[in-house]
Amino acid sequence: MRTTIFILSISLIFLLPNLVYAGSAGEAAAPVLQLGAGARIPAMGGTGQAVLTGPASLHYNPAGLAGGQRQELELSYQRLVEDVQFGNLDFTMPYNQRYNWAVGLRYLSYGSEDETVWSAGPGSSLEKTGTFNSADIVVSAAVAGQLNPDVSWGVAARVFRLEIADESAVGASFDLGSRWV
Repeated sequence: MRTTIFILSISLIFLLPNLVYAGSAGEAAAPVLQLGAGARIPAMGGTGQAVLTGPASLHYNPAGLAGGQRQELELSYQRLVEDVQFGNLDFTMPYNQRYNWAVGLRYLSYGSEDETVWSAGPGSSLEKTGTFNSADIVVSAAVAGQLNPDVSWGVAARVFRLEIADESAVGASFDLGSRWV
């Protein structure tokens, strides 16, 4: 049964990527899902998802959560360009010798933006009518386990809320990961 589940998950990983591909930041909804977590992966030039362990695995490959022996908390905050701010809080804890669980919270604030209206006609102009704020928030949960000392699996679920001005949207995403060391 375990072997069947493992083979099915590997098959899905290789057969369905084009159906769920989200593109790069700025090309798809929910850019907060595409921002990295922690410092290790950016320090490795964006590589290393296969070797990453600990709380940041919640965002890259949930199978990296398996095998952890202690509770870990990871907190990061970045002030990006202009007023854009990004925060990340992840916690992982072993359930028993083979299973671990994790929860995470991400926040991306775009700061205050000018709200403008285009007035068409002979004297066309762009008029500032006020300002608005926009922000994204993501809540994540994951469970991971080991099939044997070399093979681990992980499942992560996320609920995210995107907001711009007076409009908002709520969505969900799921990740299934495996790791063979």
